[in-house]
Amino acid sequence: MAYESKEEKYPPFTIKFAESLDLRAWTKIPGAIYGTDRYTACPALRYVDGAFYMLYLEWLQPKWWYLTRSTDLIHWEQSPRNPVLAPEGVEGINTSDIDLVEFGDKVMVFYLDGKQKTWGAVPSAEFDGTLKEFF
Repeated sequence: MAYESKEEKYPPFTIKFAESLDLRAWTKIPGAIYGTDRYTACPALRYVDGAFYMLYLEWLQPKWWYLTRSTDLIHWEQSPRNPVLAPEGVEGINTSDIDLVEFGDKVMVFYLDGKQKTWGAVPSAEFDGTLKEFF
């Protein structure tokens, strides 16, 4: 599991990781921390073909989505295709909380869009292929 944390020694929403054998009791993974030098948030973590893939929000103007991968949740490799999602056109100032699911032969991507205090929407996109092909 990837989750956000707030500690004074790291920027807000630093991403940490935990593991569970039964999805009830979780144990933090020592040394597994991402984004200790910048604002990162809203992780979506998937395990595909021997590697963890994480989509996350990085605080830039506009806020963009990045993809990184790891085999141990400690050492990360950035995708050469970053950013993978950036607000365009009529989208608001905030695109956040991305999630994705493989459904049949497509990957469905959902994310929040809006202006924080006045409006919000949940746009979606489709990728023709599997999660393995997407990542």
